[in-house]
This record gives sequence, structure tokens and C-alpha cells, in this order.
Amino acid sequence: KKSDVVIDDDDDDDAATKRLLVDYASKSAGALMLESSGSMKGASNLLVGDKDKYAITPCTEKKFVVIGLSEDILVKQIKISNYERYTSLVKEFQVLGSQITTSNNQQLTWVDLGTFTAENRAITEQSFDLKEPTWARYLKFRFMTHYGSEHYCTLSQVKVHGSTMLQGFHEQWNEGDEDDNNNNDDVNIDKEGDDDEKQQEVSQKTKTDHDKDEEEGDIVDEKKQLDKGEKSTAITKEQGQENIIKLNDKVDAKDDDETSTFYFYQYGRNDDRAGAGIQSGEKHK
Repeated sequence: KKSDVVIDDDDDDDAATKRLLVDYASKSAGALMLESSGSMKGASNLLVGDKDKYAITPCTEKKFVVIGLSEDILVKQIKISNYERYTSLVKEFQVLGSQITTSNNQQLTWVDLGTFTAENRAITEQSFDLKEPTWARYLKFRFMTHYGSEHYCTLSQVKVHGSTMLQGFHEQWNEGDEDDNNNNDDVNIDKEGDDDEKQQEVSQKTKTDHDKDEEEGDIVDEKKQLDKGEKSTAITKEQGQENIIKLNDKVDAKDDDETSTFYFYQYGRNDDRAGAGIQSGEKHK
């Protein structure tokens, strides 16, 4: 006998973490076949999980089953399987759910859980996730269309996966904790982001101050070079003026020498002549 508990590997979690999937539509889980279409034979076989047993009905007839679960289940996933080779296969089917009954306790109030399309594949099991998980105690399956042109349509098993009320509360509790952890992570991320921004601002300010110091240092160096150049220019100018003064002094000294020489030549000679005349006059006398 096939087990009604399936171990499902969750790729998003750690490899050692396994999630148990309970088939709440199995007889061993307390499910019952409450109703089926009049032409369907072996409808209760859908709750057994035996590949050698199946439900069968003419494809042209109306086809449906009503399954009663042992308790209210938050239905999340539906599975159907067919292991017969030479029959037509289910294509489109609708799933309805109900939690309560009317006052006469006989008529169920149905809620549409979704319409699904199966693939044209035999000897396999196909899964269908509900867009919105819904609480239900009773499930109704309507098989609307089929693949192939065989006279009979068959179905081997129907599975229902979800959570009990206690498990649902536990999951909501865990989701609340995860939301709190995510919020804390977001706060930490925001804080880390603020710290990074502050660190970037400090780094930017330090870099700016460093660049400013370098610019001020360059300005000081340029000013020193200008002062040094101006000083050199002043020294050179002063030296040039001293050289000009020395040159003028030399020119003046040269002019004085020439004047003295000329005076001596002109007037000294006359004086000599005058002296000579005086001497000759004295002799003449």
C-alpha cells in the first residue's frame, strides 16, 4: 500500500530540511467518498492510491465526485494521476470547496477554488497549486473535458495537500516571526546603509580637506616661488644699479683724468713758457 505521507524536498531550504505532505483526500487520513455521478464506477478507488485500481465512466456522461475530508483543511494543492494506458484522459476540471452546510444539513454551499487544465500524459501524477489557499471541509471535482477518443475515461487517484487548522496557526505564527525578522533585517540594512553613507561622507570630507590642504600648499609654494623670484629680481636690479653707479664713477674718473691732463698740457706748458720768459727777461736786464 502506498503511503499517504510524502517527503517533499524544498529547494529553498537546507537540504537536510524536509517538509511532510499529507494527503488529506486518502481513506487512511479519514476522507470519504460522499457522492459521484451515476455512470461512474469505482469512485472510492480515487482515495486508495492503488495503481491497479481506478474510477471509470463513459466520456460522454456527466462526471463528478464529492469528497469529504476528516476536518477543515487549508487547501493549497491538488494532484491527480492516471495509470491506465488505453483510455481517454482528463483535460479540464473544476474544483469547488465548502466549509458549511445549509440549515437542513444536506445542501452544501460551494465556492469555486479554480479550474485547471491537465496535460495529455498518462502513467504520471500532475500537480496544481491554488492561486489562493482556501479552507474547505468538502471538495467537489467536476471533470469537464478529456483527451483522446476512447469510449471510457479513467482516473486513478486524487490527492489534496494543505494544512490543518492547528498547522495553519503555526504557519501564520512562523510567517509573523519571519516578517519581524525581515523587518529587523531591513532596519539593520538601513542602519548599515546609513553607516556606509556616513563613512562615505567622512571619507569624502577627508579627501576634500586633503585636496584643500594640497591646494593651499601649492598656493604657498607658488607664493614662495614668486617672492623668491621677486627677491631675485630685486637683487638683480640692485646689482644692476650698483654696476651703473660704478660705471658712472669710472666715466667720471676718466673725465677727471682727461681734464687734468688737458689742463696740464695747456696751462702747464704756458706756465713753463711764462717761467722761461721771466728768466730770459731777468737775463736781458
